[in-house]
Amino acid sequence: PSSSSFTNTATVTGRSLDVDSSLTRSYTANSSLSIPIVATSITKTAAQSTLTIGQRGSWTMTVGIPANVTLYDSIVTDAMPDGFNLAELTIDSVSCTGTWASCPTAASLTPLAPSGTGNRTIGWLLGDVASSATARTLVITYSATATDIAGNTAGTVRQNRAYVKWNTTKAATPPTSSGATMGQTAQSALIGVTIVEPALRMTKGVSDTTPDPGQTFTYTVTATNDGRAANLSAAHTRAHLLRAVYE
Repeated sequence: PSSSSFTNTATVTGRSLDVDSSLTRSYTANSSLSIPIVATSITKTAAQSTLTIGQRGSWTMTVGIPANVTLYDSIVTDAMPDGFNLAELTIDSVSCTGTWASCPTAASLTPLAPSGTGNRTIGWLLGDVASSATARTLVITYSATATDIAGNTAGTVRQNRAYVKWNTTKAATPPTSSGATMGQTAQSALIGVTIVEPALRMTKGVSDTTPDPGQTFTYTVTATNDGRAANLSAAHTRAHLLRAVYE
């Protein structure tokens, strides 16, 4: 289960007399004991805190499975926000720690049918994860490109979170959709990536605003990017007559 503890309460009741009487009093005492449970969990991180249009972003989800816990029909999902090209989303790496009968690979993770608003929730089927005497982790890194849509403007924060879902008993058929309803669910915190864009300024100066005929003077052009841009370049259009000549 995904709860953090099991609590058991014992109750004892008694009476002051063993016969029914108007003078009989009732007494009750309780005692509770909580046993902490290490729950299956998932965390998510982003490799980049900012992305510009056309740049590829990378995220990593880490599933933590406690010792002596079996997950049936398990899946991992991510409710990806708008502004990323899911058609070219790829799994970049998969790794495991602890004892696994067989660590999943990028090739063995079965893609689930997307779900949610705009079919933005993607996911993969892990299947049954057998119990192990040691705690285990599964780490999946995947990436997608920020797209050129109207909503991807400077300062926009694209947030999403990851989920791991599983059953405590085997279902008749494994889930095929990222929106499948499962018996247990754990979710990560929201992770945000901020969209950035170029913010260009240019200034131009001249060494002498009143040159004499035949005099050489100098232009200075300064380009500044207060935002973010790749391959910044500047062009300067010269006047046809840079030197005045007396008749």
